[in-house]
Amino acid sequence: AIALVRQMGTQKDVALKVKAAELAGFAGCLIYSDPAENGFVKGDVAPKGRWMPEDGVQRGSVSLKNMGVGDVLTPGWESKKEKQRMAVEDAPGLVKIPSLPLAWRDAKVLLQQLKGHGQQVPDGWKGGVPEVDEWWTGDHSSPVVRLQNEQDEIEKQPVWNVYGKILGMEQTSNSIILGNHRDSMAFGASQPHSGTAVMVELARIFGNLLSRGWRPLRTIEFMSWDAAEYNMVGSTEYVEMNLDALRQNAYAYINLDAAITGTQFTAAGSP
Repeated sequence: AIALVRQMGTQKDVALKVKAAELAGFAGCLIYSDPAENGFVKGDVAPKGRWMPEDGVQRGSVSLKNMGVGDVLTPGWESKKEKQRMAVEDAPGLVKIPSLPLAWRDAKVLLQQLKGHGQQVPDGWKGGVPEVDEWWTGDHSSPVVRLQNEQDEIEKQPVWNVYGKILGMEQTSNSIILGNHRDSMAFGASQPHSGTAVMVELARIFGNLLSRGWRPLRTIEFMSWDAAEYNMVGSTEYVEMNLDALRQNAYAYINLDAAITGTQFTAAGSP
């Protein structure tokens, strides 16, 4: 059987949904974006508004971040050529069944075909897909879905982090780090490129100050991470390779991911 799940809902971690489908014995998983959470129910859809149109597909990694971020074959240690790597079948951060994202326009056809199969779902499970008058769970008598997921698998792929820094006058080894990833599953206008634009402009401004003789008291570092969409590989592997130095010398990390989105300013810190 193939599981059909919503992109968001009460549990927003898609990988956990795919893993739950795997543990329940499903052969594959289809993940659709419901308009009740990201579509016309919320407001105007693209290109007029910010919300996803009926043919929009939301892509993303389904690696299990609760089992660890970074290279899933080197959980907890840096991914270097000379380091040992786990076998794919033994990696706890990988799911074992195929999955594909789906537009709600296509999911509508499947939801309509489930009518009368299984049990009707509670009101809290119902989404905003139009022309679905009844929502059912489906069962073994449901129509057959054939899931074909063809993909190229590259065992190893280089990751390129771009790094720059301005040495401090008084505390050279102590750093304030500004970082953002630059890879994206799609065009990435807000995430990550708005953050990249901000960081590049900050680097330009600081460079201009340097040319006039200014120096910071502490070192300022600029980090452009690669492969964030693939389980945050670039930043995680950098941390794993420099863990002791970061623990001793890093004062703060300022994350510029999705720096500009919407009309309101929000910020959060830990601790």
